[in-house]
Amino acid sequence: CAPRVRIAGQGGVVTVADDRTIVRGVRVRGAGASLAVDAIAGRGPRAGQLAGQLELIASDLARLRAVPGAPPHLAGALAVRADLRRRGRTVDGTLYASATDLVVAVGAQPVDVAVSARARPGRLEVAVSASGAALGVVGAAIDVAPPGRIDDVGAWTRIERAAIARLELHGRRLDLARLVQLTGQAPSVEGTIDGTLALDHEQAKVELHGRALIVAGAPAPLDLDLTLDLTDLATVRVSASAYLRELARATVTATVGLPRRPFDLAAWRATDRRSIQGAEVAIAAVVADRDLELALDLAVQAIGDHRDR
Repeated sequence: CAPRVRIAGQGGVVTVADDRTIVRGVRVRGAGASLAVDAIAGRGPRAGQLAGQLELIASDLARLRAVPGAPPHLAGALAVRADLRRRGRTVDGTLYASATDLVVAVGAQPVDVAVSARARPGRLEVAVSASGAALGVVGAAIDVAPPGRIDDVGAWTRIERAAIARLELHGRRLDLARLVQLTGQAPSVEGTIDGTLALDHEQAKVELHGRALIVAGAPAPLDLDLTLDLTDLATVRVSASAYLRELARATVTATVGLPRRPFDLAAWRATDRRSIQGAEVAIAAVVADRDLELALDLAVQAIGDHRDR
């Protein structure tokens, strides 16, 4: 028999009028959690208008496992605070959410997650971070001039790079196998990654460092260092070095054409070797392995054939 969850209200008034629904002083407690809501939501001719505050505190998420739809292995603590206003296409307000020792799947290691967002007319700032002893540390932050409707996915794909005032991504000691496990898939790659991305109006750069990478088809662990210079809006300059442990070393420099709009996923998917505007590859075999040498020769030949076109 599943454990029961007792939920009790502590006052509040809900008023439904022709043009709005008003929620005042609604407070709910139960299963180690509390919810407070004060809001006005438009109806009829005012549909889409919203002004309200919400606070959710759950000190022990494990006590919510009996709630329908909750993950059966849920654990950790959660806090959410929101103060939002929407009128027409304009959204203004703040959102803060944090989870500590969060577990949502069987066998998953606890992680800490924090999210903050601030929206005001013509501006959106979002920051996200996650960390865990087994996972590593990852974070992202963006300051952007959003489309007229924040929820319009198509409009986001048409955003120009000039609309991004700041974009930062960073990861430290990221365990690739555990990252794949978080998606519910069996790991097909192992190793650790450290990386950063920094973009603003004047410059953009990506650095990626992989260590002891094990991928299908590779005869030995791979160490990889990659730098992308994205300062030019139309191209990226690539510098990379790779060490296939005890077998071979390689360095690559290349120039590759970029999609004009950074959030246009279709354009990114269409990027292929035809986007390469120039490339140089230097390979030094450490151990004489005929199969390895043949594979390296074919890779160099393929790049050379493309440059001759």
